[in-house]
Amino acid sequence: GVIVTGLDHTLKPVLLTETEARELQTKAGTPALLSEIVAFTREGTPVEYSWSLSNGDKSEFYFHFQRIETDS
Repeated sequence: GVIVTGLDHTLKPVLLTETEARELQTKAGTPALLSEIVAFTREGTPVEYSWSLSNGDKSEFYFHFQRIETDS
């Protein structure tokens, strides 16, 4: 029943650590993209946080954001 009305999305270039590289089956120090998202309600309350790490040479991002008006 929570309505998300906005989000902050940050993409940041990083270099993979040994652990991250092992998980992504590549070498430590490989360029990657860190994606962090925080979603907010109309009142500005954060209700979701997510992050993901992608190999820099195997990444493609497409964003489509749409605010939906409600009667509430």
